[in-house]
Amino acid sequence: MMKITDALKLFFSFVLIAALLSGCLISEVEQSTTVQAGGEFTTKLTITDMTADANAHVGAVCVLVPDDWEFVSGTYDSQVGTGSFIIDTNAVPVYGNIDSVLAPPAGMVWIKLLSDAAYTNEANVIHEANLVLKVGQRTGDFNIGYCTTKNSADLLASLNTTDEDNSSAWADTSMNHKVTITPAVGVEEESIVPTAYTLAQNYPNPFNPSTVISFTLPEESNVVLTVYNSLGQEVATLINGLMSAGKKSVEFDASQLTSGIYFYKLEAGSFESTKKMLLMK
Repeated sequence: MMKITDALKLFFSFVLIAALLSGCLISEVEQSTTVQAGGEFTTKLTITDMTADANAHVGAVCVLVPDDWEFVSGTYDSQVGTGSFIIDTNAVPVYGNIDSVLAPPAGMVWIKLLSDAAYTNEANVIHEANLVLKVGQRTGDFNIGYCTTKNSADLLASLNTTDEDNSSAWADTSMNHKVTITPAVGVEEESIVPTAYTLAQNYPNPFNPSTVISFTLPEESNVVLTVYNSLGQEVATLINGLMSAGKKSVEFDASQLTSGIYFYKLEAGSFESTKKMLLMK
């Protein structure tokens, strides 16, 4: 069966998806072009499969993403079954070592997923998969990639090299889908690179209902900025991810909290600092 379409569709929500079983062809990828750092990236991939398989196999999906992204959830829907995707916990996947066969560029990783059940299938079926990924704090343009096959031994040795579904191609890829990650709303940056880690007192303080927290990073760092109440209970995580060097500021909206003393804690590299602030309503 010939490939349904090679047209890449761009929508206002992110999409990259994958599917199941043998003779696979990624026939359609739906993907938006822009998402904010720290946001959610939702995806959809359509897969065609011309080859019948009497043996039940788990479907395998790999997504090439920046190394500070995380898998949140995923579902699949096809003529053979529906269910959820789960993380593949094998150090080397059953279907082959994708990190060797398709080595990720620097700063990128393959997120490796499996369907939660195994299926047989008739010939000429279509699969759809939908994923949700958590975007990290790195900004810029990134090329997202996809690979799909079934969880059976050494299938990456038979990658599809044509634009059609065929019985000898047991794995397929779709690469170089550009995504632009923009700074998160409420996080401001200055171009001057500071010489030390610092955490400033929030302003205004006391505040109602919002305040701005500023800090500096002398180098690219994994940053966690957390707010706690007076009992030491976490009430908000404002930042959790990799950030470039520079002066940063983020707005904290406490409109859902009660009046009282709160603490905000910055962890960046080996640096750690906590300060107190007062919410007065």
